[in-house]
Amino acid sequence: MRPKVLLGVAVLGAVAVTVTLAVVARAPCVLDRMRALPADFTAAYRRREAELRAALLPDDDAVGAARADVARRRADGRRPAATDVTGADAADLDETDDLPYSFY
Repeated sequence: MRPKVLLGVAVLGAVAVTVTLAVVARAPCVLDRMRALPADFTAAYRRREAELRAALLPDDDAVGAARADVARRRADGRRPAATDVTGADAADLDETDDLPYSFY
């Protein structure tokens, strides 16, 4: 064989061995990351759920005030102040309680 061909094959072989060793050395790290994916996903999901609950649900004082308002309105004989999508009071709706929107 020619010396240039032998040198080329040797260099390619060395590169292939180096790449193979690098991939094999990283394999445990990749496998550990793949094993940790479900736990990481669950943790991120629970963090986001806690953030949304904190942002969307009112605090205990607001809930207590709303319940007191409903109890006061019921005691007065009025309906609670339910609002529709546009913000109109339930008292503004006609007696048939037709919704101001449809699902069609």
